Amino acid sequence: MSRKTRTILIVAFAIICAALAFGWSYKFPKTIDASYEAIEFRDGDAASAGKTAVTIQGTLYKPLFREEYFRGKITVEGYDYTDSYDLSQVTFDKDINNGEGYLVYDTVSNGRPILRTFGSIWKEGGFDRLRISVFEPVEGSSKSAKGLTIAAPATDYEEAQAIADKAAVQ
Repeated sequence: MSRKTRTILIVAFAIICAALAFGWSYKFPKTIDASYEAIEFRDGDAASAGKTAVTIQGTLYKPLFREEYFRGKITVEGYDYTDSYDLSQVTFDKDINNGEGYLVYDTVSNGRPILRTFGSIWKEGGFDRLRISVFEPVEGSSKSAKGLTIAAPATDYEEAQAIADKAAVQ
C-alpha cells in the first residue's frame, strides 16, 4: 500500500472515530419552556373531565444512540408537591409504552428523604403533546393506576381523549 493511500485511510478512520465519539457524547439539548391548558379525566368518562394546567421548564436531551431524557421541572396545577419537590431526571424509554418516562419527585423534610411517584408521562416531539397517567392509591398501594389521565394541550374532554388515544397507539 502506498504512503499516500495509507495516510488517506488513517485520516478517514480518525474522522469517522471523531464523528462517532461526537454522536455518542453530544446530547442535542432543547430548552423547553411551555405552559398548557390541560384536562384531567378518567378514561372513557367525559363527566369526570376537569380543567387543570401543566407547566414544563427545563432541557430535553436527545442523544443519537441513547434514550431521550428531560431535566427540569414539570408542575401540574392541583398537585402542590410537583411545584415544591424536585423532579428526578425523566428518561423516555422507547421500549416502555411507546416512549414513556416516570415522574418521580423528591425532597428532604426534617432530615428524611421523601419520594413521590406521580405517574408515567408520554410526550410527542419536544413536549408538543403529553399524557400523564397518574398513579393513585388503590387498596392501600400508591403504585397502581386507576385510569386518571392528564392530557395537554387540551381544552375539553374530546381533545384530551384524542391525545390519550394517540399515546396508546404510537
